[in-house]
Amino acid sequence: NSTVIVQYAPSNTISTPSRVPHQTDHTITCSFDSVPTPSIVWSINDTTITSGSGGYTIQDGNSESLLIIGNLSPSHQGDYKCEVTNLLGSSSDTANLIVQVPPDPPTGLTVDDTEERSIDISWVQPTFNGHSPLTDTIVSYQRKDMVGDRENTSAGLVTSYEIETLEPNTMYNIYVHAVNSIGTGQPVMITTLTDSLTPARPANLQLMVISSTALKVTWQAPPNDPHRAAIVSRTLEWGREGGGPTEVVIDADDRSFDLTNLNKGTRYFVRLVAFNRAGKGEYSADVIERTAIDPPSSPRDLQAVSINPEEVSLRWL
Repeated sequence: NSTVIVQYAPSNTISTPSRVPHQTDHTITCSFDSVPTPSIVWSINDTTITSGSGGYTIQDGNSESLLIIGNLSPSHQGDYKCEVTNLLGSSSDTANLIVQVPPDPPTGLTVDDTEERSIDISWVQPTFNGHSPLTDTIVSYQRKDMVGDRENTSAGLVTSYEIETLEPNTMYNIYVHAVNSIGTGQPVMITTLTDSLTPARPANLQLMVISSTALKVTWQAPPNDPHRAAIVSRTLEWGREGGGPTEVVIDADDRSFDLTNLNKGTRYFVRLVAFNRAGKGEYSADVIERTAIDPPSSPRDLQAVSINPEEVSLRWL
């Protein structure tokens, strides 16, 4: 008996999913039919692959060759070719592998409006979605002076958002991440300041008599409140009781003011209001005081005339 071995040129096919998540292990299979046993060469983008380098391992069998890729990264993306060659010819097949990654950061993050306890932001979704459709947007924020976990919100597939329940007059770092099925991308970040509360009512406003034509107005600095911006100026309103006010702008650091050239024995009112970057605060209550009345002048040319041993007559001008 004799055995006839029929030899023929090889044929082959590559099988692999076209899109594979990054940071996974992946195998591309090259199935072939060849007699005699062929030699097999793998390449990516026309560059020959060597087993044991670049994260690649090649395992050849009788009818298939396995290209195992460890810990996929974007560098493994491209056109893979398996070329099978024997004495009678060669065959090759190619497949494109796309490595899916989290999306790029959004762009154009902008603060559209701020209020005392909220911030409105908008952005543009990334052009590169990581080869996977976007599924969500994560908005997170944190006070600039704090470390640790941030407040995170799933905002959906939107390009604007209102962040609420914030603290007035506070700096915040705001982050926006795009999300796809592979994961959450790197953020775009912006820092902004919420609006301040207006100044509190001036404290301990007092009005003291200096003379018949002058009064002194005094007040205390308000207690420190981080939710209120620094006072930039004050306005003192004053006038005769029952009349209209006169306004005087006072420096922020001043704690008193003298009213002069007033009428004697006249009742005057004063009230005070402060301003900061948020605007005009709350007025103090009115305080009322009367200027002094001058004492009478001393008599002139006082004369005493004796009437009798027990009486004296006094005369003056």
